[in-house]
Amino acid sequence: MPSRRDPDPFAAQVGERIRQLRKERQLSLPALAQASGISRGHLSDIERGMAVMTLRTLLHLADALEVPPYLICMVPKDDPQVVVIDYVIARAGGDMKKAAEELRALILEHGVPNGDAPDDNDA
Repeated sequence: MPSRRDPDPFAAQVGERIRQLRKERQLSLPALAQASGISRGHLSDIERGMAVMTLRTLLHLADALEVPPYLICMVPKDDPQVVVIDYVIARAGGDMKKAAEELRALILEHGVPNGDAPDDNDA
């Protein structure tokens, strides 16, 4: 995919999110590029917002970062829920299974926004 002269605003936000997730996992750019099957140059362009990635690239990056694809596209300043999810993932040391268990426990302890606690069959 051709590079741009100026960063695409949304691509730059998503690229920053990818960089943030990569650094949280203590991965170098070359390590993430290799794990995702994306060239270093293209990954660098994506992180800088100079290239808009395809859905296939998004899926490869999500798999390499061990996160659901939607988490890459959610920008914390746009969605307060992402701030909470990021906080729980960081507390879990990047372990998605542990983070999911902690989120579930928080929901069961405090209920969901409408005030109803989900039953065990919902999980």
